[in-house]
Amino acid sequence: MLLAMDHRGVRYPLGPYPEIQEFRAMLRQLKARATLARPHFHATADTGRLERANRFQFWRTADRITLSFGKDEWDCLREVFAIALKDPGLQQVLSALTIEYGDLWATSLRFGRYLPAR
Repeated sequence: MLLAMDHRGVRYPLGPYPEIQEFRAMLRQLKARATLARPHFHATADTGRLERANRFQFWRTADRITLSFGKDEWDCLREVFAIALKDPGLQQVLSALTIEYGDLWATSLRFGRYLPAR
């Protein structure tokens, strides 16, 4: 999966399946003034300091490339990613991967837990 942000000139590959699931959970779960640390991604939401007010950022632990967003951009990313995951072709692929990996990743992320990477 490729997360393309043309207005920023960014192409950010996501995969394999556990990483996609973790990214999806991160987008849903990160709230203001919070930090998430997972096997594949870390994320923070800063609202305290004036120079970084309402900044949401994440980075993949493997490469530490950090992307930072304002609140409106973050909300847009969340919405666009959720819409993309509803694509019937992608749903078919993700359903097959859920069977292959088992539902352990989806269940663990939903409850804020995580499993080690495969």
